[in-house]
Amino acid sequence: MFAEVVLPERAADAAGAFGLHPALLDAALHALGLNPRTESDSGPLLPFSWSGVSLFAAGASSLRVRLGEVGSDAVSLLVADGAGRPVASVESVALRAASAEQVRAAAGERHDSLFHVEWTQTPASVPAQDSSADQWPVVQGVQDLNDLRRTLDGGAPVPSVVVVECGASPSGEALGDGLSGVSAGVVRGVVHRVLGVVQAWLADERFADGRLVLVTRGAVEAVSGEGVVDLAAAAARGLFRSAQSENPGRLVLVDVDDSVVRVGAALLGVGEPELAVRGGVVLVPRLVRVPVAGADAGTGVSFGGVGAGGTVLVTGA
Repeated sequence: MFAEVVLPERAADAAGAFGLHPALLDAALHALGLNPRTESDSGPLLPFSWSGVSLFAAGASSLRVRLGEVGSDAVSLLVADGAGRPVASVESVALRAASAEQVRAAAGERHDSLFHVEWTQTPASVPAQDSSADQWPVVQGVQDLNDLRRTLDGGAPVPSVVVVECGASPSGEALGDGLSGVSAGVVRGVVHRVLGVVQAWLADERFADGRLVLVTRGAVEAVSGEGVVDLAAAAARGLFRSAQSENPGRLVLVDVDDSVVRVGAALLGVGEPELAVRGGVVLVPRLVRVPVAGADAGTGVSFGGVGAGGTVLVTGA
């Protein structure tokens, strides 16, 4: 069999980057599909093993290929450029039958390079009462932090941990009222307030050896299907995470449910920069490969809980 293959004009300039452009070689092998002998009852025959490969020239943007039979399940290739000058030769390409199911199985149960965040349970437990939590100052805004700094000016010991509660504003106003009713103004106010605390805390060298802990409630979906209750606090988490990347080891993100009243040393002792507690169970975020099984047929990715007709806002620093 003979085949002539040419790179499209927009890709011709890229031919020089390869010994033999992979798209050209792949297209040449597609000629095997025209030969009824390259089909079997188990499925089409696909290239499986190469031997005796020689490259004589590089950078060809068009190929003339002669494919010859080598037994019942292999072919040889003689490759020239558009002017007939030798480019490559292959003594044998062994062919094997493969079904679509086998190809999917070979890829494994999870995608190789597609990841998502999954919250994973840790062996740590959260005690019902943690006395260390009572020793840590809790602030809700810059004013509270300034009050703490004034006590330090008076000789009070510097706390090892300062907790920022994302539960209510200094005026008692809720930081967020869920996805349905929260306004842009509320979100902006929460983010601005948390930013002020982070900046003031980082600027004070007395806190250099301590940790700043942002505590939110229902601001992240740590358990599939639970949703996000506090959108404003979720926005503050995004800002806080950006500060984390610039100050490793100094900032900690904790999202809790009703099983936790105050964050204590037992929880921070897990040693993770980001945690969530659900029903007394400590969860940490991990990047894991997206499962192949059950993935959306059109995209290969499964997005649970996102309606096809809805709007998705993707955020992140």
